Amino acid sequence: PGLAFIVYPAGLATLPGAQFWSVLFFFMLITLALDSQFGMVESVATGIEDAFAKHLRGKKPLTVGVLCVVQFLFSIACVTQGGIYIYYIFDSYSGSTALILAVAVESLTISWIYGVNRMSRNIEIMKGTPVWYGWKILWAVVTPGFMIVIFIYSIIDYRPLTYNNQPYPWWGDFVGWIMTGMCIACIILPGLILLIKEQGTLKERLAKLCYKADTAAEKAFMAQKDAVIANEESYVWPTKANFHGPPDSHYVSSV
Repeated sequence: PGLAFIVYPAGLATLPGAQFWSVLFFFMLITLALDSQFGMVESVATGIEDAFAKHLRGKKPLTVGVLCVVQFLFSIACVTQGGIYIYYIFDSYSGSTALILAVAVESLTISWIYGVNRMSRNIEIMKGTPVWYGWKILWAVVTPGFMIVIFIYSIIDYRPLTYNNQPYPWWGDFVGWIMTGMCIACIILPGLILLIKEQGTLKERLAKLCYKADTAAEKAFMAQKDAVIANEESYVWPTKANFHGPPDSHYVSSV
């Protein structure tokens, strides 16, 4: 917040027509915040709708409205006199370590459990064109590797929270770690609950949860693709022996 609300406004105040540039700058900040909020609200609302599909399916405006009101009520604490301290707790604990771990788990799950080839096939079904092979390497190796390295470095480089060179009380860091633990628990607990509810041995439960059979759309797409490949392999290209075109002597060059 210091860069956007202190440094830049102070620099704009020294320019000719400072009021004009300040209006443009803060209008840009508003549009940037709205754009970011659209994506975050949509992802959370979609997750809630999928989790409670029986009750919330078809009630998207209600879900988004309640979610925005709840987020607004939580954010009021960040605009009080001590709000900057609360903001830094959120930014340092829920927006860094926990977020990096969530992205790492997500990329590993999609690439190595759901399968990068199946993910590519789903995209090809929607787009109609094959996925570039380089994307598969990025999804399966580069992105998870970077996320794991960044997560390990964030743990090694951990320092107690400070603001203006003043350390937070011990309970400030404790609250921050509780926030981080809650974010991680949202990944672990649902998996444990599904694992407990599933029938069979541990290996059978993991296999049922991690592997899902191809959908009807995927089966139809693969059958169509196999048919196209089979037709291409069985097609006999014209050669001198079976190509019955005009004699060479009748050919007149246009060059």
